[in-house]
Amino acid sequence: MKTLKLNLGCGKVIMKGWINLDKFEHPGVDVIRNLETDRLPFADGSIDEILADNVFEHIRDWHLNTWEECSRVLKKGGIFTIIVPCGYDGNPLHVSEFFPNTIPYWVGPHPENRSLEVLDKEKRTFNVIEQTLTRWSSVPFAYYLKKYLPIPRDWFTGSKPRRFGKPHMVKWVLKKC
Repeated sequence: MKTLKLNLGCGKVIMKGWINLDKFEHPGVDVIRNLETDRLPFADGSIDEILADNVFEHIRDWHLNTWEECSRVLKKGGIFTIIVPCGYDGNPLHVSEFFPNTIPYWVGPHPENRSLEVLDKEKRTFNVIEQTLTRWSSVPFAYYLKKYLPIPRDWFTGSKPRRFGKPHMVKWVLKKC
């Protein structure tokens, strides 16, 4: 049986062996759909893996249609990878903001928010199996802090290196329950 992988909002980044879906027609795009409003043209539980790399920040109310459609088409045990900018980045094309707790909030469970149906443990559709903060920006003076302050060198390079600034990107890998 062939594995079906879906590259959501691919733009001009066409991936071999994947179904490349975008809102706009580009060379290599297999499916054209508006993720804010359209249903995905796949049967329930037919997709093995979904990648949304720098897509969700462009979707207003992503937690409605887009989230529901991805949940619908992904197989049980399927992998859903979401990569987005972390926080407000000033890009006027970004209509949604994400923080390290955004996706974990939606997949729950959170006892303090039991009144929200989407967070009920019985209705949870995903588990977070990985969360990564990447591409840290440095504050302008980080170089001088490292060079002139008497901070142990392994503080920056040890098993848990400390970083200055804020993360640029946050990545979640989810597994469908």
